[in-house]
Amino acid sequence: MGIHPDKIHMAGILMVASLVEQRPLARQRNMPGSPGLADGPYVLTILQRPADVDSAQRVAEFGFDSHVAGHAKWVVPDPQDYLDFFALGLGAAVMLTGPGGLQEVTTYLGPPCLTSRSLPERPITIEGGTTLLSGANPQEVIAAVTAALDRESPGGKLPELWDSRAAGRIASVVGNLA
Repeated sequence: MGIHPDKIHMAGILMVASLVEQRPLARQRNMPGSPGLADGPYVLTILQRPADVDSAQRVAEFGFDSHVAGHAKWVVPDPQDYLDFFALGLGAAVMLTGPGGLQEVTTYLGPPCLTSRSLPERPITIEGGTTLLSGANPQEVIAAVTAALDRESPGGKLPELWDSRAAGRIASVVGNLA
């Protein structure tokens, strides 16, 4: 049975409005402790799923220590606040994530997103060509990151309504309910 189609309203992604508003501030950020990032391509990684980070053994399986030690562009900064992370994302050649929110961010910002999962949380980003699944196996993840750095960004397209006007559309629908 479900919800009647007249009660369903497509609004877009609220996150995009935040990105549009905060982009100028992020560009002004001085990124202390992040040497070399302006010198060439780098990977920005956020791994926060318990399955990926809750044990030292699991983190070690990704082999980031050996890659960081042998590659000048693998820099491990301290945890970042929103604007500093956003600033790092503006310059990243590739972003690697597990959670879905970063898939939305990269779709808007442009760098390819590798998602260390076998299924996406945001399928629309896969369909649009901005997100690739790398799988959760550490060797597959490292291979996917290396391959992504060695090729040009595949590009992609913004999904319909990802235009920073979602809040206005939501307000209009809510206003018409009264």
